[in-house]
Amino acid sequence: MATKNIPANAISKVEVLRNYSEVSQLSGVTNNQDNVAINIKLKEGKERFWFGEITAGKGLEDTFLAHPKVFYYSPKFSVNLITDVNNIGELPFTPRDFFNFTGGMANFSRAGGTQFNATNNSLGISLLQNNRAKAIDTKFGAANFNYAATPALDLSGFAIYSYTGTLLETITARQFIVSNQMEQSTTNTNQKASLGLGKFSARYKPSSQLQWDYDVLLKQSSQEEERMLSSRALVNEDIVENNTQDPITITQNTGLYYTLSDAHIFAFQGQHMYQKEDPFYNAVRTQEPFNGVLPLVGNGLGFNINQGQEVTTNKLDAKLDYYLVTGPKSNLNFTLGTTLSQQDFNSDIFETLSGGAINSLDENLFKNRVSFSFNDIYAGFHYKVITGKFTFNPGFNIHQYSAKNTQLGSTVTDNLTNIVPDLFVNFQMRKSENIRLNYSISREFTDINNLAAGYVFSNYNAIYQGNRDLESALYHSASLNFFSFNMFNFQNIFANFAYNKRIDAFKNAGVITGINQVNTTINAALPDETFTGSANYQRTFGKLKVSSRANFSQSILNNVINNTPRVSKSFTQTYRGSLATNFRAAPNLELGYSYTVNDYNNAGRLSTFYTDRPFAKLDMLFLKSFIFTADYDYYHYRDAAKTADNEYAFLNANLSYQKKDSKWEYNIQVTNALNTDALNQDGFNDLFISSSAYMVQPRYVVFKLKYDL
Repeated sequence: MATKNIPANAISKVEVLRNYSEVSQLSGVTNNQDNVAINIKLKEGKERFWFGEITAGKGLEDTFLAHPKVFYYSPKFSVNLITDVNNIGELPFTPRDFFNFTGGMANFSRAGGTQFNATNNSLGISLLQNNRAKAIDTKFGAANFNYAATPALDLSGFAIYSYTGTLLETITARQFIVSNQMEQSTTNTNQKASLGLGKFSARYKPSSQLQWDYDVLLKQSSQEEERMLSSRALVNEDIVENNTQDPITITQNTGLYYTLSDAHIFAFQGQHMYQKEDPFYNAVRTQEPFNGVLPLVGNGLGFNINQGQEVTTNKLDAKLDYYLVTGPKSNLNFTLGTTLSQQDFNSDIFETLSGGAINSLDENLFKNRVSFSFNDIYAGFHYKVITGKFTFNPGFNIHQYSAKNTQLGSTVTDNLTNIVPDLFVNFQMRKSENIRLNYSISREFTDINNLAAGYVFSNYNAIYQGNRDLESALYHSASLNFFSFNMFNFQNIFANFAYNKRIDAFKNAGVITGINQVNTTINAALPDETFTGSANYQRTFGKLKVSSRANFSQSILNNVINNTPRVSKSFTQTYRGSLATNFRAAPNLELGYSYTVNDYNNAGRLSTFYTDRPFAKLDMLFLKSFIFTADYDYYHYRDAAKTADNEYAFLNANLSYQKKDSKWEYNIQVTNALNTDALNQDGFNDLFISSSAYMVQPRYVVFKLKYDL
């Protein structure tokens, strides 16, 4: 957040630290090639001072922007205050920010060869298409502090509040695979989401041999969503859906690292998570859904269906690592660890009748009372050695698993012993050029949501029934990376290829009638496979910068629909290239072109979508005090069947004026200058292929004034 908000005139340099480790004792015995930290250095004389800026803006329409931010830094204490209120679609707190702030400690159970994640619906912010929607209203406030209480003790913390009000409109065409039914739908969605985050951290490091870390993170959100949906299929219907929830999560992490001697290093990590979720679903329909699966009565005007859920999770992860340094370039790693999880799931379906009377659906199929425990105890061994330009780090983990779900008056228990190997190889050709190979096998377990045998609503045309007899899946993952960087010509080459194979994967098995689905989860009889690749090349030739990128993804997925095995395949490709100037004083222009192809093959039904996107960016300084920036994207979206052929473009521009050494800056910002109505997107899953138009914000012209404190 600091990199997006600290004024540039307060910064002397930005350092990027590769191979970074927050625990100095482990820097020589662990693989940190993917770890990067940013160190922002302030200018001389800026070590103890207040600074910041206030930005305010007003648009020609009913648009506004207010963005005050204040920073205080000193050698022992620092405080940052950031606020933002706007309705022009600028998201001060994005989904990526959310995941970065709530990451906490790494999921070390995954590193040990187990994939078990409790479902988490506490995001509380809208996932938007390129930060665009029909209308977006945001309010954001954040504060954090860092305090060096003693030379050995550092304290820090932050508090964040984020509100997002979003209006979404989507026009979608879905081709259902089994029934060959076409559905045209228009969806208008009103979302309101408030999110609160608070974190306190402490680090105690009295010597280079001992370090203790502790943090506690609180996440709480309140979410409301109302959807007005017009479905035009075999039966035409207007549907109202309402979703609400107020989830809360408290996570505590601790780490203790002790170096007994140069040859003996100990590391303990622990994490406890408490989570409570209470999603509530309501649908008002004129037609009886799901072909009589639900014993509904109706209220004379239609059907008012409700479902309340409550899911609580207590999860404890802990592991102890012992590193035996056997030489200047080798070490052994012994691990003992455990994951203990307890979940409870309750749900009820009921119908609201005329006059407010309630029709409770009391049969076991329409309610859930489930308890689920998962235990994993494991021991691991790894050996790391550097020989010449190669680093080898092979190892394995032995797991003893126990999973038990209790519901419907009985208990299903699954006990399993499993050995999962992994391998890391690094070939360091030069200091800034390497090839890396990763291979691992992991065991994947589902959580309580897929085990509950009673019905749970997914949406207006899909209902889900869990499978209490699910077994675990085996997950093979292999990747090969190449990285090269040259500081003299800024040549940057990166390539990544990955292959994943899931055996006994958790797969959708559904019964479809028309556009209505009754789904469950099974262990697939055939494996799923995905192969992904990406390559990036950048280089500067004098004042010209060349950039190119390619991405592809191929998947083969198996599922069962109407008791018939089906194979779904997809192959997506994106290619992008650009040329850009690199002048200090003259205007800089970037011209580029992107081409995307999405091929979908669902049980022999082929669909192909194409997107051409030429783009341009301009950045120019003129008359010493003016800066003008603009970016233009043109889209040509079409499909091979010639059922879609759309062209649209987006143009954003910004003109600012600030005299040298002046605290005032004046700005005119134009968003969506061409007043484009919508953008296109397509999708693919086990049940249907879809293509949709996503409505975006209209043209906004905003006048902004900024003052440097």
